Amino acid sequence: MGGTCVLMDPMSFVLKPLRWLSLISQYQATTSGGPNFAYKLCTEALLSHDDLELDLSSWSLAFVGSETVRKDTLVAFSEAAARYRFNKNALYPCYGLAEASLFVSGGFYSNDTTPHEHPEKFKTPEQVSCGKPANGIELIIVDPLTRQLCPPREVGEVWLSGSSISEGYFNKPKLNEQVFSAQLEDLQSESKFLRTGDYGYLSEGELYVVGRLKDMMIINGKNVYPEDIESCIDICPHQRTGLQGTSAFSCDIESDEKLIVVQEVGKNTQTTSIEKIKSDIKECIVGSFGVCPHEILIIKGRGLPRTSSGKIQRSKAKTMYLNGHFHSRQTVE
Repeated sequence: MGGTCVLMDPMSFVLKPLRWLSLISQYQATTSGGPNFAYKLCTEALLSHDDLELDLSSWSLAFVGSETVRKDTLVAFSEAAARYRFNKNALYPCYGLAEASLFVSGGFYSNDTTPHEHPEKFKTPEQVSCGKPANGIELIIVDPLTRQLCPPREVGEVWLSGSSISEGYFNKPKLNEQVFSAQLEDLQSESKFLRTGDYGYLSEGELYVVGRLKDMMIINGKNVYPEDIESCIDICPHQRTGLQGTSAFSCDIESDEKLIVVQEVGKNTQTTSIEKIKSDIKECIVGSFGVCPHEILIIKGRGLPRTSSGKIQRSKAKTMYLNGHFHSRQTVE
C-alpha cells in the first residue's frame, strides 16, 4: 500500500523539458503525463542530445490531455524516446475538466490504430481518440443551437452527466443554470447535463475532441478551428527550421470574420526569408482548409503570451493584436 508522488514546478519544465524525463527515470515512475505541447518540447530536446542517461522503461501510463492531442506528436515522441526504453503503448490520450472532478474519458493509444480525419474538413490533421467515457459518466454530443443529439461522427458540443459532475460554481446561480442544468430540447433524456464548451464527436463510442466552442471561427461560411490551423502549420511540408510557436484566431474586420496568424521564428532567421515563410504558411492554410488568412504576422521567438507552464494563450494573443502589439512588417534580427 502507499506510493510516492514527485511534484515539479511547471517553469522548471519549460526552461528545461528534459528535467521531467530525468525525474521519471530517477524515480522509476510508473505514471506521469502532460499536455500535447509538453511531449512536443521533450521530442525536440531528445533529438538535440545524444548522451542522455535515461531509463523510461518503468513509465507504463503516459497520459496526454489538457489540449487537443495530435498523432504526429505521439508518433514523434515514441520514436525519439524509444532508445531510452519508452514503451509506445504507454501513451494514454484522455479528456477531462475540473467541473467533472477531472477525468472523463481515456484510452491507450496504438500507432497501429489509424486516427480519424475530421468529419467536417479535408486534409486537416488527423484526430486522435480520447477513449471511451469512464464508468458512471454519460457523454453525449449535442447541437448547441437546437439542443438535439448529434448522430455519430457529427461535430457538436460535449455534454456530461454523472455522479462526479460538480453541482456548480460557488455563488454563481445564473451561470450554474446555464452550464450545469442543460437539457435536451426533445427531452430524450431527463438528465441535466454539464455543457463543457468543447466541440467533439463520437465514433464507435470513443470521443474525439476538436476544440473549444468559443474559439471556433467561421471564415467565409466554413467552420475552422484554431487548433487545426496551428497544427497544420506545424506539420506543413513547407515548414522550415526556425519556426516556433503559432497562434491563430479570428477578428471582426470590416464586418467580416477574418483569420489572423501570428508566427514566431528563431533569432537566426534571415529577414529576407520572412516573405517566403508567410507565403508557405498561406499555401498550407489555403490548401488544407480552403480559406485565406487576412494577415500573417512574423515575430521574434517567445513573443507570444504563454502560461506559467508554457502553453500559448490564444485569447491574450488576440487582445495584443487588437491593441497593436504585433506589427505585420516586423523584421527578425
